[in-house]
Amino acid sequence: MRHGLELKKAVFHTICGRFDDWAQQFAFACRRGCASCCTRHVTITGVEAQIVLDHVVAGQMQQWLAARLETGLPEQRAGLTTNQLAQRCLEGGDPPAEHRDSGAPCPFLEHDRCMIYPARPFACRCFASTSSCRPGGSAVVEPAYLAAATAVSQIIEHLGQFDLWGNMLHVLYVIGCESKVIDPEPSENSLMDVRNRCTTAQPLPCFLLDESDRVRVVPLIESIFRATVAGKTVENILNGR
Repeated sequence: MRHGLELKKAVFHTICGRFDDWAQQFAFACRRGCASCCTRHVTITGVEAQIVLDHVVAGQMQQWLAARLETGLPEQRAGLTTNQLAQRCLEGGDPPAEHRDSGAPCPFLEHDRCMIYPARPFACRCFASTSSCRPGGSAVVEPAYLAAATAVSQIIEHLGQFDLWGNMLHVLYVIGCESKVIDPEPSENSLMDVRNRCTTAQPLPCFLLDESDRVRVVPLIESIFRATVAGKTVENILNGR
């Protein structure tokens, strides 16, 4: 699927809007200033990175972003993408061992407020809890919500297929440097080294859905596919038609 970046951005926002509408059925405890879940362990696509960079440029925050990215890029390399995990499950393979998040705060937080909030990636948008979180604790969500968030993550990965995928800080660093949005100070982080910590987004092989979640999640997926952007349905855009 080869479409212009602006179209992909518009599709991303449409997908997020449909998910937000669907998620209104849940009562979340999340409030402004609640940042317990805001860690460095966030994965994004290249499309989402471009949206963040647009926000940074519009707010003349390039030096701010460069400084935040230089203060601690994770050493961890990208593991399987969500769609690679789905492909492995489709083939009957076992899922990989889960990587535990260090819990280090996201560098984009200031006074427990996200400085890129309007442009935040889907992994941040969908993280929620029906009870108040505490540092080191766990979010509480219904299985159907988690299943829907996973399905939408798969669609967004398909949208950005064959472009960069990985930790938010790595992908932003690579695309930010290559597009000249940021010009970080020389450090031990070479551009090639950071790029090698990323992988590439993959096409959607199947949805990671249990039968018990289909009744609630399939209507969301169908709503996303039926939505129109630039005169085409999202389904047709995703299928390259």
